[in-house]
Amino acid sequence: MKKCLAASFICLAMVSGTAIADSDETIYEILHTSKHNIEIVDGGNDTCIYRVWNKPRQVGQGRPDLEIPDGTMWGRISVTDIECMKGAKGYDFKLKNVGIHITMDDCPEKERPKNAIGTLDVSINGRMRSSYWVYTTP
Repeated sequence: MKKCLAASFICLAMVSGTAIADSDETIYEILHTSKHNIEIVDGGNDTCIYRVWNKPRQVGQGRPDLEIPDGTMWGRISVTDIECMKGAKGYDFKLKNVGIHITMDDCPEKERPKNAIGTLDVSINGRMRSSYWVYTTP
């Protein structure tokens, strides 16, 4: 009976096009840019995994368009001026010659769009290629 239920559940997930996340995964962040939906999860051994689905697909909707394991998480707190106690955190991922750097902080710049919490920067061979505003809601 258990095998039959498991097979039915897997078949239902395949038909719906929804990926079944490992129930043991700890999700650190669900983020959005103008072009991507992003999930960052615990990769174990002090690493994290970056998964991205190109819009209009949502996080968990089928296989991700890109997955980078072995990322690092970082954080810092510093006082940048009298008005703002700045707390920042972020993630760094590297796959061959492509680097992904995500920075989120508590003190938005004046030119930051409403509700943006940081930036996602993409570099290739060490050269900045693109930058996106990061949001927690689409």
